[in-house]
Amino acid sequence: GAAHVAARGALFGIQLGDGHSRLGAEDGLMFGSVHRTMSMELVRQLYMSGYAGKLYFDTFPLNEDPVMEAETNIATVTHFWRLAKGALGDDLATATSSRDAVKVAQTLLKLEQGLYN
Repeated sequence: GAAHVAARGALFGIQLGDGHSRLGAEDGLMFGSVHRTMSMELVRQLYMSGYAGKLYFDTFPLNEDPVMEAETNIATVTHFWRLAKGALGDDLATATSSRDAVKVAQTLLKLEQGLYN
């Protein structure tokens, strides 16, 4: 969705949260806090499309310090963007373009093991 629109230059801003289960079901979770792989893939797709628009964080800190939450959201997106620019992005692009589910799973396993920084 978002990457498809961004690739056509029609995406000007995107709201980032972590409720990707169904439309309207997001619950104000910090970006990448639960659906980390999905969030990383969204950032990778935005990077690949050349997206340079605004990013908004849709979170509702109840118990957390709102400044620390905002800083953590920014750090998460920055980290995912850096991964997308590096070897992880290249490896995932190769695996997904060849529709090789095993290679995608192995690449994500390497990510979880800390082999990409």
